[in-house]
Amino acid sequence: STMSFFSSKLAALKTAATALATPSGFSSMSAASADGAIVASVTGAAASASYDVTVTQLAQVQKTRSNAQASASTALNESGPLTIKVGSGAEVNVSIAATDTLADIATKINQSGARVSASIIDAGGSYRLSVQGLDTGTANAVTFTEGGTVSLGLSSGANTYEAAQDAKVTIDGLVITRPTNSVSDAIQGVTLALKKTTTAPAKVDVAPDSAALKAKLNAFVSAYNDVVKTGQTIAGYGTTKAQNSVLAADRGIRRSLD
Repeated sequence: STMSFFSSKLAALKTAATALATPSGFSSMSAASADGAIVASVTGAAASASYDVTVTQLAQVQKTRSNAQASASTALNESGPLTIKVGSGAEVNVSIAATDTLADIATKINQSGARVSASIIDAGGSYRLSVQGLDTGTANAVTFTEGGTVSLGLSSGANTYEAAQDAKVTIDGLVITRPTNSVSDAIQGVTLALKKTTTAPAKVDVAPDSAALKAKLNAFVSAYNDVVKTGQTIAGYGTTKAQNSVLAADRGIRRSLD
Protein backbone atom coordinates (compact mmCIF):
# COMPACT_ATOMS: atom_id res chain seq x y z
CA SER A 1 0.00 0.00 0.00
CA THR A 2 2.84 2.38 0.86
CA MET A 3 4.72 1.59 -2.33
CA SER A 4 1.56 2.07 -4.37
CA PHE A 5 1.13 5.50 -2.79
CA PHE A 6 4.75 6.39 -3.56
CA SER A 7 4.36 5.15 -7.13
CA SER A 8 1.43 7.52 -7.62
CA LYS A 9 3.72 10.41 -6.64
CA LEU A 10 6.32 9.27 -9.17
CA ALA A 11 3.62 9.01 -11.85
CA ALA A 12 2.55 12.59 -11.14
CA LEU A 13 6.17 13.73 -11.52
CA LYS A 14 6.45 11.86 -14.83
CA THR A 15 3.31 13.59 -16.09
CA ALA A 16 4.64 17.01 -15.10
CA ALA A 17 8.01 16.29 -16.73
CA THR A 18 6.41 14.99 -19.92
CA ALA A 19 4.50 18.26 -20.30
CA LEU A 20 7.88 20.02 -20.60
CA ALA A 21 9.72 17.32 -22.52
CA THR A 22 9.12 18.60 -26.05
CA PRO A 23 9.89 21.95 -27.69
CA SER A 24 6.18 22.56 -28.28
CA GLY A 25 5.37 21.68 -24.68
CA PHE A 26 8.06 23.93 -23.27
CA SER A 27 7.25 26.85 -25.54
CA SER A 28 3.62 26.73 -24.38
CA MET A 29 1.89 28.51 -27.24
CA SER A 30 -1.77 29.42 -27.21
CA ALA A 31 -4.26 30.30 -29.93
CA ALA A 32 -7.19 32.68 -29.71
CA SER A 33 -9.96 33.61 -32.12
CA ALA A 34 -11.72 36.98 -32.24
CA ASP A 35 -14.96 35.28 -33.32
CA GLY A 36 -16.79 32.57 -31.36
CA ALA A 37 -17.63 30.89 -34.67
CA ILE A 38 -14.05 29.59 -34.67
CA VAL A 39 -12.44 27.95 -31.64
CA ALA A 40 -8.66 27.84 -32.04
CA SER A 41 -6.35 25.69 -29.94
CA VAL A 42 -2.68 24.72 -30.08
CA THR A 43 -2.29 20.97 -30.53
CA GLY A 44 1.30 20.73 -31.77
CA ALA A 45 4.44 22.68 -32.59
CA ALA A 46 2.91 26.04 -33.47
CA ALA A 47 4.72 29.29 -34.27
CA SER A 48 3.77 32.86 -33.41
CA ALA A 49 1.57 34.23 -36.19
CA SER A 50 -1.74 35.88 -37.01
CA TYR A 51 -4.28 34.65 -39.55
CA ASP A 52 -7.49 35.96 -41.12
CA VAL A 53 -10.02 33.12 -41.18
CA THR A 54 -13.43 33.07 -42.86
CA VAL A 55 -15.82 30.12 -42.60
CA THR A 56 -17.85 29.92 -45.82
CA GLN A 57 -19.67 26.68 -45.05
CA LEU A 58 -19.72 23.97 -42.41
CA ALA A 59 -19.30 20.27 -43.03
CA GLN A 60 -22.56 18.37 -42.66
CA VAL A 61 -24.08 14.92 -42.99
CA GLN A 62 -26.68 13.93 -45.57
CA LYS A 63 -30.30 13.91 -44.40
CA THR A 64 -32.93 12.07 -46.43
CA ARG A 65 -36.56 11.38 -45.60
CA SER A 66 -39.13 9.00 -47.02
CA ASN A 67 -42.48 9.82 -48.56
CA ALA A 68 -45.19 10.61 -46.02
CA GLN A 69 -47.08 7.64 -44.52
CA ALA A 70 -50.38 7.66 -42.63
CA SER A 71 -48.97 5.48 -39.85
CA ALA A 72 -45.64 4.40 -38.42
CA SER A 73 -47.06 1.15 -37.04
CA THR A 74 -49.09 -0.21 -39.95
CA ALA A 75 -47.65 -2.70 -42.43
CA LEU A 76 -46.68 -0.94 -45.66
CA ASN A 77 -47.16 -4.03 -47.86
CA GLU A 78 -43.87 -3.30 -49.63
CA SER A 79 -41.18 -5.93 -50.08
CA GLY A 80 -37.77 -6.19 -51.62
CA PRO A 81 -34.22 -4.98 -51.06
CA LEU A 82 -33.27 -1.51 -49.85
CA THR A 83 -29.62 -0.92 -50.71
CA ILE A 84 -27.64 1.71 -48.83
CA LYS A 85 -24.22 2.87 -50.00
CA VAL A 86 -22.19 5.49 -48.14
CA GLY A 87 -19.57 7.17 -50.31
CA SER A 88 -17.26 4.62 -51.90
CA GLY A 89 -18.00 2.04 -49.23
CA ALA A 90 -19.58 -1.36 -49.73
CA GLU A 91 -23.29 -1.62 -50.37
CA VAL A 92 -25.45 -2.72 -47.45
CA ASN A 93 -28.67 -4.55 -48.24
CA VAL A 94 -31.71 -4.26 -45.99
CA SER A 95 -34.43 -6.82 -46.69
CA ILE A 96 -37.92 -5.30 -46.46
CA ALA A 97 -40.89 -7.61 -45.85
CA ALA A 98 -44.51 -6.88 -46.73
CA THR A 99 -45.43 -6.98 -43.04
CA ASP A 100 -42.81 -4.33 -42.07
CA THR A 101 -44.00 -1.01 -40.71
CA LEU A 102 -42.12 2.26 -41.02
CA ALA A 103 -40.82 1.68 -37.48
CA ASP A 104 -39.69 -1.85 -38.40
CA ILE A 105 -37.73 -0.52 -41.37
CA ALA A 106 -36.04 2.09 -39.19
CA THR A 107 -34.95 -0.68 -36.82
CA LYS A 108 -33.64 -2.83 -39.67
CA ILE A 109 -31.63 0.08 -41.08
CA ASN A 110 -30.10 0.81 -37.66
CA GLN A 111 -29.14 -2.85 -37.26
CA SER A 112 -27.73 -3.18 -40.79
CA GLY A 113 -24.27 -1.84 -39.99
CA ALA A 114 -24.53 0.96 -42.56
CA ARG A 115 -23.01 4.27 -41.44
CA VAL A 116 -26.45 5.88 -41.14
CA SER A 117 -29.06 6.44 -38.46
CA ALA A 118 -32.79 6.02 -39.02
CA SER A 119 -35.69 7.43 -37.00
CA ILE A 120 -39.37 8.31 -37.37
CA ILE A 121 -40.61 11.90 -37.59
CA ASP A 122 -44.24 12.63 -36.73
CA ALA A 123 -45.23 15.62 -38.86
CA GLY A 124 -48.64 16.05 -37.27
CA GLY A 125 -50.56 13.06 -38.58
CA SER A 126 -48.15 11.99 -41.30
CA TYR A 127 -45.01 10.03 -40.64
CA ARG A 128 -41.68 10.00 -42.41
CA LEU A 129 -38.63 7.79 -42.12
CA SER A 130 -35.61 10.04 -41.62
CA VAL A 131 -32.20 8.60 -42.53
CA GLN A 132 -29.08 10.58 -41.68
CA GLY A 133 -25.47 9.81 -42.44
CA LEU A 134 -23.15 9.43 -39.47
CA ASP A 135 -20.14 11.07 -41.14
CA THR A 136 -19.82 14.58 -42.53
CA GLY A 137 -18.24 15.42 -45.86
CA THR A 138 -19.04 15.17 -49.54
CA ALA A 139 -17.25 11.82 -49.74
CA ASN A 140 -19.82 10.37 -47.33
CA ALA A 141 -22.91 11.08 -49.43
CA VAL A 142 -25.54 8.33 -49.09
CA THR A 143 -27.13 6.57 -52.07
CA PHE A 144 -30.34 4.54 -51.76
CA THR A 145 -31.61 1.92 -54.22
CA GLU A 146 -35.11 0.53 -53.79
CA GLY A 147 -35.93 -2.82 -55.39
CA GLY A 148 -38.99 -5.03 -55.69
CA THR A 149 -42.11 -3.18 -54.58
CA VAL A 150 -40.24 -0.95 -52.12
CA SER A 151 -41.23 2.65 -52.80
CA LEU A 152 -40.30 4.59 -49.70
CA GLY A 153 -38.99 7.50 -51.73
CA LEU A 154 -35.51 7.44 -50.21
CA SER A 155 -34.00 7.06 -53.68
CA SER A 156 -35.68 10.26 -54.86
CA GLY A 157 -33.28 13.18 -55.00
CA ALA A 158 -36.09 15.51 -53.99
CA ASN A 159 -36.31 13.78 -50.61
CA THR A 160 -32.71 14.59 -49.69
CA TYR A 161 -33.25 17.89 -47.91
CA GLU A 162 -29.68 18.31 -46.70
CA ALA A 163 -26.79 17.14 -48.84
CA ALA A 164 -23.50 15.91 -47.41
CA GLN A 165 -20.87 18.62 -47.76
CA ASP A 166 -17.35 19.58 -46.77
CA ALA A 167 -16.35 22.51 -44.61
CA LYS A 168 -14.95 25.42 -46.58
CA VAL A 169 -12.56 27.85 -44.92
CA THR A 170 -10.48 30.72 -46.25
CA ILE A 171 -7.20 31.29 -44.41
CA ASP A 172 -5.28 34.41 -45.48
CA GLY A 173 -6.92 34.26 -48.89
CA LEU A 174 -6.38 30.52 -49.43
CA VAL A 175 -9.54 28.42 -49.79
CA ILE A 176 -9.37 25.11 -47.90
CA THR A 177 -11.94 22.30 -47.80
CA ARG A 178 -12.09 19.55 -45.19
CA PRO A 179 -14.60 16.73 -44.57
CA THR A 180 -15.16 17.68 -40.92
CA ASN A 181 -15.56 20.83 -38.85
CA SER A 182 -12.30 20.15 -37.05
CA VAL A 183 -9.46 21.50 -39.18
CA SER A 184 -6.20 20.29 -37.70
CA ASP A 185 -3.87 20.21 -40.70
CA ALA A 186 -4.21 23.67 -42.26
CA ILE A 187 -2.20 25.78 -39.78
CA GLN A 188 0.81 23.96 -38.34
CA GLY A 189 0.23 22.98 -34.72
CA VAL A 190 -3.20 24.61 -34.57
CA THR A 191 -6.68 23.07 -34.65
CA LEU A 192 -9.68 25.13 -35.72
CA ALA A 193 -13.08 23.94 -34.49
CA LEU A 194 -15.68 25.47 -36.78
CA LYS A 195 -18.98 26.31 -35.07
CA LYS A 196 -20.81 28.43 -37.66
CA THR A 197 -20.23 30.42 -40.81
CA THR A 198 -18.87 33.96 -40.68
CA THR A 199 -19.61 37.08 -42.71
CA ALA A 200 -16.18 38.65 -42.25
CA PRO A 201 -12.65 37.38 -41.58
CA ALA A 202 -11.93 36.54 -37.95
CA LYS A 203 -8.47 37.14 -36.54
CA VAL A 204 -6.78 34.05 -35.13
CA ASP A 205 -3.64 34.82 -33.14
CA VAL A 206 -1.00 32.28 -32.10
CA ALA A 207 1.38 33.55 -29.42
CA PRO A 208 3.54 32.38 -26.50
CA ASP A 209 1.54 31.66 -23.35
CA SER A 210 3.77 32.62 -20.41
CA ALA A 211 1.04 31.79 -17.90
CA ALA A 212 0.75 28.24 -19.21
CA LEU A 213 4.55 27.75 -19.08
CA LYS A 214 4.62 29.10 -15.54
CA ALA A 215 1.87 26.67 -14.55
CA LYS A 216 3.78 23.72 -16.07
CA LEU A 217 7.01 24.71 -14.27
CA ASN A 218 5.17 25.12 -10.97
CA ALA A 219 3.53 21.73 -11.46
CA PHE A 220 6.92 20.11 -12.06
CA VAL A 221 8.51 21.75 -9.01
CA SER A 222 5.53 20.79 -6.83
CA ALA A 223 5.52 17.18 -8.06
CA TYR A 224 9.30 16.87 -7.58
CA ASN A 225 9.17 18.22 -4.01
CA ASP A 226 6.23 15.93 -3.28
CA VAL A 227 8.22 12.88 -4.39
CA VAL A 228 11.19 13.87 -2.22
CA LYS A 229 9.04 14.61 0.83
CA THR A 230 7.03 11.40 0.46
CA GLY A 231 10.14 9.27 -0.05
CA GLN A 232 11.86 10.75 2.99
CA THR A 233 8.75 10.23 5.10
CA ILE A 234 8.38 6.60 4.04
CA ALA A 235 12.04 5.51 4.27
CA GLY A 236 13.31 7.98 6.84
CA TYR A 237 15.80 10.79 6.48
CA GLY A 238 18.46 12.05 8.88
CA THR A 239 17.01 11.92 12.38
CA THR A 240 13.49 11.39 11.03
CA LYS A 241 12.33 7.79 11.49
CA ALA A 242 10.74 5.88 8.65
CA GLN A 243 6.97 6.04 8.67
CA ASN A 244 6.95 2.44 7.46
CA SER A 245 9.57 0.42 9.32
CA VAL A 246 9.65 -2.29 6.64
CA LEU A 247 10.91 0.33 4.18
CA ALA A 248 13.39 2.04 6.48
CA ALA A 249 16.41 3.16 4.44
CA ASP A 250 15.03 1.28 1.44
CA ARG A 251 17.53 1.54 -1.42
CA GLY A 252 14.88 1.51 -4.12
CA ILE A 253 13.13 4.53 -2.67
CA ARG A 254 16.39 6.38 -2.07
CA ARG A 255 17.51 5.73 -5.66
CA SER A 256 14.24 7.30 -6.81
CA LEU A 257 15.21 10.46 -4.91
CA ASP A 258 18.68 10.76 -6.48
